Amino acid sequence: MYVLAFVQKPIARQREVFAVRGEKTLAVLTQGLAWIDPANDQIVQMWTGLVASVPQIKLNSQTTRIKFGQVHFQGLAEGLWLPREVEVETKFSYANFRNTHSYSDFRLFTVQTQQGHESPASP
Repeated sequence: MYVLAFVQKPIARQREVFAVRGEKTLAVLTQGLAWIDPANDQIVQMWTGLVASVPQIKLNSQTTRIKFGQVHFQGLAEGLWLPREVEVETKFSYANFRNTHSYSDFRLFTVQTQQGHESPASP
């Protein structure tokens, strides 16, 4: 596996926003690791976490672990790599929370759209 490390810089324009119980929202920086299969260049697993704790809301850490798997759909030549398991762990100074999500039985939907343009009516 290739392992790719990344971290947001403080000058990043896009940041994750964190809010707790109606308190003010705070922008946070994230970092992470991605495990990439060299045979097909697909992300197999990813870990993300906060760059630093957020003392204003007593947030010590938040991490996310995602495991991906290839899913095949009828009518598509290649499989899609989609999340199979996601675990989010959030640690405050007063409590810890862990959510685990499992995904299966994926369905493929297609949507067709049409865009038009009408000229405004003359006065």
